[in-house]
Amino acid sequence: MHFHRLLAAAAVITLAMAPAAMAASSTPPLTDGFVSIAAGGAWFPDSDSEGNEHGMSLEGAASGEYNFTSVLGFQGDLVVQSQHFEFDNDPSEDTSTLRNADAALHVFYRDSSQFLYGGFVQFGTDTFSFDGDSLASTDDRYYAGAEAQYFLGDATLYGQAGAQQVTFDGQSAPGWFATFEARYFLQPDFKIEAHVGANDFSTGGSDFDNVAVNSWNAGVGAEYKFANAPFSIFAKYDFTHEDSTAFGSTDSFDDNRVLVGVKFNFGAETLEDRDRSGASLKPVTSPIFAAPEEAN
Repeated sequence: MHFHRLLAAAAVITLAMAPAAMAASSTPPLTDGFVSIAAGGAWFPDSDSEGNEHGMSLEGAASGEYNFTSVLGFQGDLVVQSQHFEFDNDPSEDTSTLRNADAALHVFYRDSSQFLYGGFVQFGTDTFSFDGDSLASTDDRYYAGAEAQYFLGDATLYGQAGAQQVTFDGQSAPGWFATFEARYFLQPDFKIEAHVGANDFSTGGSDFDNVAVNSWNAGVGAEYKFANAPFSIFAKYDFTHEDSTAFGSTDSFDDNRVLVGVKFNFGAETLEDRDRSGASLKPVTSPIFAAPEEAN
């Protein structure tokens, strides 16, 4: 209940900006967005084999924005991801698959020459299976936060922070998240970026009953849009380190992921135009979390 009140408060605060923004401009509405698909590899260290386990990673995404005026708008995002690993080079056994899906809604006030600030809510769900469905688990994630962008010449600084709640197996784990991203446009249609983030949640309770996850992530990426064409290509690398505690035991996990993909763009003429007046916001990146099972 407390978290649902937090979601409602975030929506009320962001929508409260509407009357002033409507009065500030009568600019016709602008829509902007993209649809993307990417594929690549993923790997993590395996302490048993003293090497790396490798797998395949897939991602599909779509974002769209509608501007009510030159300063007020909203953006929606959908992201679906999948990672699949096969252990010991035997595809018939010891396989794991992690699938997650997220939907986010942002409301913002933006001066395209200086800054953007706003709020957002997000829902996500994860499904982890081992050896097919023999050890499957599912968890749901909820986020509510604030975000801001500052425009400095050809550079953009972007920050997000807020509260979250993860639910699994009848338990709720509240926590917090924060991310920071820097973008730089070498050309109007050539962007490089880097980001860092942190994520923490815990069920509380006794040491044995407590389930807690603390993670941080970092990554880099680049995108190039072809002149006079709606298509762009991109590549990105993401690293996540996670420390988790469940039922008296502690574990650490490192995940590496490289993706290469293509986007179909509509609306803004260049990538830098999108950054200043289009669909430039992002959903929160979740940690690699598999809902634990209590030991017998």
